[in-house]
Amino acid sequence: MRTTLMGGVLEAENGKRKTENGKGSKERLSPFTVHCSPFTVHCSPFTVRRNRAFTLVELLIVLLLMGIVYGIAFNTVLGKTSKEKGEEGVSLATIDRVFKESPAYKSKRIDLFCSDRMKCYLSVEGNVTTTFDLMQPVVAYRLNPDETLQIVDYPHIRLGREEFSPAYILSCRKNGLFVPAILRSVDTWYYLHPFLGMKTFSDSVSMVSFIRRSDYLPDKAGYAQ
Repeated sequence: MRTTLMGGVLEAENGKRKTENGKGSKERLSPFTVHCSPFTVHCSPFTVRRNRAFTLVELLIVLLLMGIVYGIAFNTVLGKTSKEKGEEGVSLATIDRVFKESPAYKSKRIDLFCSDRMKCYLSVEGNVTTTFDLMQPVVAYRLNPDETLQIVDYPHIRLGREEFSPAYILSCRKNGLFVPAILRSVDTWYYLHPFLGMKTFSDSVSMVSFIRRSDYLPDKAGYAQ
């Protein structure tokens, strides 16, 4: 019995013996022996193989999985960037660096609003561009004309979805000059100089003396009212 299947020949012999090379050795053939032609790509008698394109459902599933992976990676990178920014040494002593690294520096007004929860928002002409944590408790002061220091009480503000009363506000004008500001964190005093950036002092007396010598009293710059 001989049957042709997918370019191959299926030979089945029941009880038949075959003699090879004229010798007496005999061999019993399997009833399911398959002989493939040289041009047969796949000749299994039990499997039919064919090429087909992806279905619309399969493509949608792939796109959905790619979107999920991209979202996870994007959030991870953002979180890591924000965390690294806080870990790279952004402190009150070097806070002026945040302004100078902004693309809007010397072209637009930049304001930094920091809440009493130590969350800071960098705003360029009213639009928040960066947020980060500055883990230092800070109190803002103003220098009165009689050289006494007074705590600044800022009004309640709204930035996007956030509403809070700022612990302190630092600003940089379009020309790159800082608005003078006086801050205190624990026992250290800070003075944001219009040209020199943030300066640190161990006590308020030395700070006021520096301000007076530098001839940039906050009241002359319009800070103290």
